[in-house]
Amino acid sequence: MSSQIIQPFQGSSIEVSFLSIEPDESAISPRTRIRFKITYTYSGADSRAVVLDDFVFDVRLINEKAHFIGRLFVETPYVKLNPSNSCMLETFLELDFHKLNQIEKLREGKNLVFEVIGKFFTENEKIREKNMQYFRLEKIKIPKSQWVEEILSKVGFKDVSLLEIPKLPSDEYKEVVKWVDNAWKQYMMGEYDKVLGDCRNALEGLTERVKDRGFRKTTVEDDEKRIVPDWDKFFGNEDLGDIFGSICKKMFGFTTAGRHFGKGINREDADLALMAIHSMVNFIIKKTPS
Repeated sequence: MSSQIIQPFQGSSIEVSFLSIEPDESAISPRTRIRFKITYTYSGADSRAVVLDDFVFDVRLINEKAHFIGRLFVETPYVKLNPSNSCMLETFLELDFHKLNQIEKLREGKNLVFEVIGKFFTENEKIREKNMQYFRLEKIKIPKSQWVEEILSKVGFKDVSLLEIPKLPSDEYKEVVKWVDNAWKQYMMGEYDKVLGDCRNALEGLTERVKDRGFRKTTVEDDEKRIVPDWDKFFGNEDLGDIFGSICKKMFGFTTAGRHFGKGINREDADLALMAIHSMVNFIIKKTPS
């Protein structure tokens, strides 16, 4: 058990100990409940109570170095203890899926090790002596079985997969990237039909830019000549060109709102369109011949 003893004034000691960590299943966003035990001892003849307030607790994950995770929210504004008494201090650590994903990367499948660095004021009830106290609880180890099975699963981490979406910096395809970025904005606002429209605009801009670079060919469909991207020439690979060309053609169909007649365009439609088009644009940016 990680603990530290502080001596706020002569003849007294306060021991801060880590007790437990568990998921807060009542919260709608991920957070954990972290409990500490505070024990106060005073050896003087008179009975002097102590008041603790203004708690500030920071949590850091430890692997090869320390990584700040977040600040604990302390439910209790202050604690008053008489000699030889103790109390449980309940705190909460707010998390999100991005932060949980980073923790998982740093943990590397091992036990979770963290530390808590904190401070609070103590006030001697008899002489109104108020001082800042500091503590550090090191090497708090959470077994990986407890972290994965009891905490991650219950805060909903297993229900959401966080994808690292690459940014699309490109001067050459900047108009295409603007459409993709706008599609992400519409997605966050729940405007799923507009997501499909912006994705189609991005795809149209992408194919036009590829043709402008000279990767074009003429095809005949239904007795009509059309100028289309020459993906075989673009990639320098006939098989890859055929595959990408087929995907491109299918996504043109999928991102056409009229193809979804008879049902509302929902989040699953937007998921497929946005993930596919973003990946396709990123792929073309990275594969464009210099």
